[in-house]
Amino acid sequence: MRSNEVGDPFLFESQIKSEYEKIESNVLRILELKRGQLPLKIDDKIWINNGNMLHKAALAEKMHTRLAHRTNLITIGGTWETRGFSSIAPLIYTIISFLLHKGEYKLLKNHAPEILYLFPAFSSEPPFVNAQKLEDIALPPSRRRLHKESEQMFRVTQTIVKVLLDYTKYLDHTNTIFLFDQIDRMDEHSLRCFARLSKCIDDLPVVIVATVSEASDLDSRFPMAADSDIRMHVNLAENRNRLLESLYNQITPTVHEITDWKDGYESKFSYGNSLKLELTNNETQKTTRLLDCMESGDTEQLDEILLEALETSVFTQNYEHALFLANKVSRYIHDLKKQTTVELWIYMGLCYAYMVEYDKALNLFKHALTFTEDKLKKSELHLYIALLCTKRLNTPLVGRGFIDQALQNIADTTGSEVEVERTWLHNLRALTYVETGDLAQAFKECKQGLEHIKEGNRKEDAIHIKINLISNISVLFEYMKKVDTALKHWSKFEKFVTHSSPVFTKHYLYRKAGLLFKLQRYAEAIQSLKDSYRIAKDMNDAFHMDIIARSLGAIYFEQRLYDKATQWYRRSLDSKLLLIQDEDLPRVATALAICLEKQGNGDEGKQEILNSLKIQSKGSAAEKASEILLRWDQKKDETWESYVTWSIQKPETKLNRPFDLTNLYSEKPERIRVG
Repeated sequence: MRSNEVGDPFLFESQIKSEYEKIESNVLRILELKRGQLPLKIDDKIWINNGNMLHKAALAEKMHTRLAHRTNLITIGGTWETRGFSSIAPLIYTIISFLLHKGEYKLLKNHAPEILYLFPAFSSEPPFVNAQKLEDIALPPSRRRLHKESEQMFRVTQTIVKVLLDYTKYLDHTNTIFLFDQIDRMDEHSLRCFARLSKCIDDLPVVIVATVSEASDLDSRFPMAADSDIRMHVNLAENRNRLLESLYNQITPTVHEITDWKDGYESKFSYGNSLKLELTNNETQKTTRLLDCMESGDTEQLDEILLEALETSVFTQNYEHALFLANKVSRYIHDLKKQTTVELWIYMGLCYAYMVEYDKALNLFKHALTFTEDKLKKSELHLYIALLCTKRLNTPLVGRGFIDQALQNIADTTGSEVEVERTWLHNLRALTYVETGDLAQAFKECKQGLEHIKEGNRKEDAIHIKINLISNISVLFEYMKKVDTALKHWSKFEKFVTHSSPVFTKHYLYRKAGLLFKLQRYAEAIQSLKDSYRIAKDMNDAFHMDIIARSLGAIYFEQRLYDKATQWYRRSLDSKLLLIQDEDLPRVATALAICLEKQGNGDEGKQEILNSLKIQSKGSAAEKASEILLRWDQKKDETWESYVTWSIQKPETKLNRPFDLTNLYSEKPERIRVG
């Protein structure tokens, strides 16, 4: 059996002498099957489990030597760090330099904000000059609202995967193997990229091979903390194993054990050292300052530098690095100011809350309470506990109890900062009433919050809650079926839109359109959506371009303007394809197909669904689209109408979708031992 494109004959079974050779043969067989585009379930993600680091490095060396001449073998690994993107960034830097040399300016310009986030040094290169800053076009997580979603990290992860896959088009062979060596020692962001890439190769001649083993406290990156309190709450090896379990559940690779290596074999492979790169992004700079401060014993600046470093890592979703920093600073914890210690525990609590370890987060916030007598800080901590109870643990009455305690604690305290805190508490108290179905009381809480914010300051925190309150009042009116009033309150932002960031304006216009649609003011809704779409396009925001285009398609469909609906569903589909992999792709293709069928182009529509299933053959949307194909010629029963309703999604009134495409932490993590 010979493969013309792979280049070498497969090993006959009788010639295979080792478990490694079985893996090599399996990889080549998978590439053969994928190239044939057979409609089979192909296990193109392979994990090799072995506890011996030398053996794993030996595997990387052997695979590099034996397979590189017959396939594209792209090896990632060799950098043992927790700083974000440290394992994958050296390769991405090399690829971007290659693409610059090739003159691929359009591709690079489209992803300039994300590339400059990773590599600020490229800012003087032609495609990156005057590029938008990532923080100006994408939202970070929210501390005050306990939102973990990060549009910023989503975009960076997407860019890295796009760059990796585009790079393979320039290589000699059709087939590509991505070898991630020792993923158990890679930083969290590189693992995020690994997870995303693993989901984007179903229809490509690509196989991903990863070597992996369980982390332990003996791992040199994960020394136990000196302080007993931190040691009790932070076990980095335990966290790493949980992360690997989560990855396993998301990717569902085939797992091979290597047991027949010779014990005396030592690898001299040094691919990792040949791709050394010191990132100069914000996280690296803050971390370097902190480590230098500890090394020099300069405890005077330690408090400020520590909090800056933790802030950066927590809100770029590099939770493991934030915990690593807390672990590192533990020997100095008794030198820190009391308020710094409280903030340290808050950041650790936020880490675990974002990592879906709610019990740990609750314990940490309660632990932080024991370190402060400051009434304002206590109320903030009660707010975090109430947020967890209300938004994550589905116990709004318990959350309301903590809010009431916080309000009582600051009852006799005055000042603008206290008024801002009261406003946040009343805002959250309103949510507890929404959760229990008492919209009238929720409305009263929001109005009370607005009264307090009048006495607040003009700092960012105050502006944030004021915007949040006005938005929530509008939403409450919408829930009460008073859509006219909801639109009136939302339109209070109209006069600020021309001076606002494009991110806010995009969201403002989308919600405005959703409310106008509910009022059947279709022409105004369409114009508002088109304005929102234009902003998203200017920011190369494929995620929201897809959602907005679908909304426009639905309105035109409602008006029976099927030709215009078709145009917008095509734009939605194009945006889906830019996302590389999206389980909802067949749903959009089905909406497009129904629009084409309405214009007498049913065969063309059917082909659109078939094309989408070649790209996205898994998931609930793919199953539904396949079912619709089987009934394509039976369009006059109730079942068909349910298909139309499923495909043609009505415009919603909020655009702030979660970016779960790159999330490593599921809401209900299942514990599965890797290997």
